[in-house]
Amino acid sequence: EHRASYIPLLHGLWVHTLTLGRHDDSMGWAEKLLSASATSKDGDLEICGHRAAMATRFWMGDLVGARRHGDRIRELYDQHRHRHIATLTNSDPLTAEGYYRGQLEWMLGYPDRAARMSDEKDEHARLRNHPFDVGFALTVGAQVYDYRCEPEKLLARAEEAERYCRDHRIPLMSEAMAQIVKGVAWLLAGRVGDALTLLPEALARLHRTGHRAWVPYVRAHIAEATALSGDVEGGLALLEASIEQAERCAERVHLAEVLRLKGWMLDLQGK
Repeated sequence: EHRASYIPLLHGLWVHTLTLGRHDDSMGWAEKLLSASATSKDGDLEICGHRAAMATRFWMGDLVGARRHGDRIRELYDQHRHRHIATLTNSDPLTAEGYYRGQLEWMLGYPDRAARMSDEKDEHARLRNHPFDVGFALTVGAQVYDYRCEPEKLLARAEEAERYCRDHRIPLMSEAMAQIVKGVAWLLAGRVGDALTLLPEALARLHRTGHRAWVPYVRAHIAEATALSGDVEGGLALLEASIEQAERCAERVHLAEVLRLKGWMLDLQGK
């Protein structure tokens, strides 16, 4: 009974601080999970600790460190022994590893490997068929196709997440996260006006839940659409808010892209 309650307690504290964008604090809870697993020799705690550490290091921009924890998840994972963890934490450890594996592989320079690993993650999530797990895989976990500038593949995943999560009555996914991914796909496809209508509304829904992680990057997409619509000053103001939040919350994984967009907008102004 003690062991069964310990995983969701520590994992829940980690998720709470991560989603609030308090990444330094979330790293502390990830380390507590790993420390508890070392003390207790509990394999479930260990794989949850590596899952937490991988995600936090990813958001903080430590891609090599994140990949190291992901490698450990892949070494430890057993489909039957770890199946119950999704019931305790709303995410399967291997699917969760895949949310970030594809993204960090792209960022480290391996675009084909990134796409393959992202697709493998989706297949695993669909087979596991846990609603939150599938929803995350097809939203945050689909960003490889944002980075690869493949709007059709990104939109297909957003629409699948929207349908699936509405069927399972998970509005966080269907009405906020899937809509964000759909808006990004529309922006990539050149539907700037549609993206500029959808993205701020979807981000506002996510923001009302208290969620702050991912916000700087989503806001940067809104900034890009704003500039493309002709309001470069408005786009720059949104980017400055993203830069400030990224530095304040130590969420640096997308900071290079935000700064690239700032440079592009300043160039549009002749600066």
